Amino acid sequence: MPYDLFISYSRRDNRQERVTRLVERLGQDFAAFAGRPLRAFMDTAEIGGMEDWRHRILQGLRDSRLLLALLSPGYLDSPYCEWEFNEYLKHELGRAIFGEGVAPIYVVQVPGWEDEGFTARCGAWVAELRRRQHFDLRPWFDEGVAALRQTTLREPLQELTRALQERVLRGERAEQALGNVDAHNPHFVGRAPELRRLRESAALGKVGVLTAVHGLGGMGKTALAIEYAHAFAHEYGGGRWQLRCAGQADLRLALVQLATPLAIEFTEREKTDLDQQAERVLRELHALASTHEPGRCLLLLDNVDDARLLEPAQTRRLPSADWLHVIVTTRLAEAELHARAADRAFVPVDSLPEADALEVIQTRQHGGAFASEGEREAARQIVRLLGGFTLAVETAAVYLGDYAGDVSCAAFLARLRKEGLAGVDQAAARSETGILHREKGLRATLAPTLARLAPAERLAVDFAALLPAEHVVLGWLRTVVAEDYPEMGSDAEPGYPDPWKSLLRRLLGLRLLQPTGVTDASGEVLVLRIHRLVAEFVRETGADSVTPRRDRLTDCVRTRCSELERIWHTSQWEIAPLVAFAWILLDSRDTSAARFVRSLCQWLPGADFGRDSEPILRQLLAQLQAQPTDDPLDRSATWSNLGWALGMMGKDADAEPCLRRALEIDEEADPINEHAILVRCLLLGSCLQNQGRFVEAEPFLRRALALGQKVFGPEHLYMAASVVRLALLLQDQGDLAGAEPLFRRALAIWEKALGPEHPGTAAGLHNLASLQEAQGDLAGAEPLSRRALAIWEKVLGPEHPHTAAGLNNLASLSQARGDLAGAEPLARRALAIREKVLGPEHPDTAASLKDLAVLLRDQGRRSEAIELFGRLLNVAEQMQADGRPVSRPVLVTAAISANEIAFHGDVPAGNWAAGETHYRRAIELFTVAGQPLEAENAELNLQTLFHLAGQPVDIERVRELTRHLEAARDARAGKGQRLLAEVGGG
Repeated sequence: MPYDLFISYSRRDNRQERVTRLVERLGQDFAAFAGRPLRAFMDTAEIGGMEDWRHRILQGLRDSRLLLALLSPGYLDSPYCEWEFNEYLKHELGRAIFGEGVAPIYVVQVPGWEDEGFTARCGAWVAELRRRQHFDLRPWFDEGVAALRQTTLREPLQELTRALQERVLRGERAEQALGNVDAHNPHFVGRAPELRRLRESAALGKVGVLTAVHGLGGMGKTALAIEYAHAFAHEYGGGRWQLRCAGQADLRLALVQLATPLAIEFTEREKTDLDQQAERVLRELHALASTHEPGRCLLLLDNVDDARLLEPAQTRRLPSADWLHVIVTTRLAEAELHARAADRAFVPVDSLPEADALEVIQTRQHGGAFASEGEREAARQIVRLLGGFTLAVETAAVYLGDYAGDVSCAAFLARLRKEGLAGVDQAAARSETGILHREKGLRATLAPTLARLAPAERLAVDFAALLPAEHVVLGWLRTVVAEDYPEMGSDAEPGYPDPWKSLLRRLLGLRLLQPTGVTDASGEVLVLRIHRLVAEFVRETGADSVTPRRDRLTDCVRTRCSELERIWHTSQWEIAPLVAFAWILLDSRDTSAARFVRSLCQWLPGADFGRDSEPILRQLLAQLQAQPTDDPLDRSATWSNLGWALGMMGKDADAEPCLRRALEIDEEADPINEHAILVRCLLLGSCLQNQGRFVEAEPFLRRALALGQKVFGPEHLYMAASVVRLALLLQDQGDLAGAEPLFRRALAIWEKALGPEHPGTAAGLHNLASLQEAQGDLAGAEPLSRRALAIWEKVLGPEHPHTAAGLNNLASLSQARGDLAGAEPLARRALAIREKVLGPEHPDTAASLKDLAVLLRDQGRRSEAIELFGRLLNVAEQMQADGRPVSRPVLVTAAISANEIAFHGDVPAGNWAAGETHYRRAIELFTVAGQPLEAENAELNLQTLFHLAGQPVDIERVRELTRHLEAARDARAGKGQRLLAEVGGG
């Protein structure tokens, strides 16, 4: 390479030419060691701007073997230095010094560099720098050449020089290495984890191990093995030798391919004996290893497609010795490759990570950079659409590079969205630049793997291709496969192989399916994934069967969906796959979508607080309005479930018209569906109650209760919701005695029907505990509240919104007992859960924030409390500024916050103008929220502020406000009476 060393440094670190002098000294020492000059690239020109500098530096980086990074605060703060470092890393692999191409030199003290937590706080590129071996030359920058008198500098400087020489010479040796492996691909990026695993197995593991790089065709197995051969060429003095093994079943024939590159002329006797020819090739390889340093050879058996080639009887021909490392690339599954043999190791190769795949496209762009951020984002979407499938990404990259003047990333993205797999294969056919895969087309690459599947295996893949790519639920898959192959549906008897597990091992071994991180308590995988392009190809090759199979699959999943209505809490991991499957049906406009979504969303909003339910229901509603269904229940249920989802998100004003529309449709139906009307009345009454419209809510809730008793009977599970909503209404109206028997009745129904550890039972306990706290029975409330929290935490997990409700209840009880210190951690944990899961604008989050602020206020921590009240007020004001509806509970908490900020912050500090603004804001918000007494109390506070500030007080208005509060028997009337006495109006 033209340069041995690229000097990456912050310009301000060279103001006294310390960097320049250091490079000169390194050059002198290197020449003394190596016997030739050190070729260093050091740019000293001032940086005029990123683009000007980038073009000047890029070639220097690509032409340099090593990078010397001079660490200092200035270096770590510089975007230019960060870019240099990251750009070098992209091509480090091609320097044959994988993981050792960067030499960090510590030159100026970096605060916190030695701390254990520094890596967690810094950026990814700095963390990578810290992982490299660094050399401490800080004395040089403190004292210059005079520091050479110190042993503490001389020794690390000598060590650095030796390291530079060793790495430079290693790279030069690699460039001259023996062998016939394919050329290094300058566009190869990423795959660092796989390369490390390959090195650990092939070079650093047990002697005699055969390492198989396996995966689907087109994933880059050969490319990975070739890059390994180049990256570690310096370790194979005897050469790196590649055997083309496609179609080969005899290892001897594969070995004989090396006769030509090794310049072997077989004797007449050898020409008639294949065993002797293979042995001669191995002797020649051993001779090369014995006469070159390091004394090893690498043998690459590329594209093995016949398992007989790797049978133990054949591989025993290969010497089990340190001088020979063997790597195999193959599409075959582990089980076919004798995975249990002691001499086998496996390195799977699957999709490229997004960042690496994006880099593949960028390297093919003009100048190695995207034309704009818009083009970069379009390329990122291409990568996501292709799922990181290596061959597909490379095809897109080459095509976009070849037609850079005609086809933008954005335009190609639009084409891929329209054409899918066909668009990728057509792009491959049009590309002028070669793609380093044997088959340019994805179809040709994938077809051989599918052709080798047994009928049951192919059926499992066919069904998997109809499920969401990231959510192939094994339970669903097994159920539908067992309809055709009953032996797959039940576990094998002890002592017999299990057909289902054998099928799964085969598909996983072929990498057609891959495990996800979703497992049960014992570690068994519950959900697999299938690559999107593989799924598309599978559907394409079985197009005639797609519709009947999707119908069967939909019936299976809908049955499971109905089962989960009562037990979803035991299988929460299954919610995401159900939601994803609903989107598949909706996106394909499947006729069964409405029925499936109705089955799912009659319980999902209660489980997910409306987050996933709302977009699904809006999409279904749009489709139903565009193409009306014959079943009015589809429309009414969709409107109703959408209203429920919105209500769970705290959007009661948006929910109300949806629920009214649902009730209207059901009441016009013939015949009347009383169960449906019960649900609509219950949800509409709850919605009105949440908005504080108690008088309007009551008839709907009582009608729901009456219909429930008529349709289901007084003790049916479905009655509990109607009973508890009426109890909550009575509690809100102050009728605690009337609410209590209803709460107890609902709890009894839930506990009998669902069991003692169901979330519904916990809700009943929670409601009863809240009532008893309101009645002043703290001793009775606490065990109920603790039991509810224990159930929610155990069944739903520590970060579920119901768990937050239980924590909030316990915090309230602790506060009521005067244990403010004990209440605070509970309140903080509840707030953290709600902020994370529900978001800052949800009414429950607002309630938690307000409760914590009040708790801090009561502890005398006013500044902390005011900061939280300020956050609450800002949330509501931002929503209003954006033109978004603000729910009544959020309006109320915002009004309380404005009042508290004025009362406890502005007024004590004498900030009269700010106090007046906050009080007027509280009055406005309380009025909009329909809380006239609270608005009048805030107005009374405002008049008190005028008095304290020496401003005129409206005595008549104070008298009027005081009378209103007295009539309501509100203790705050005393505040008005005192003010009147002080201003002489009493």
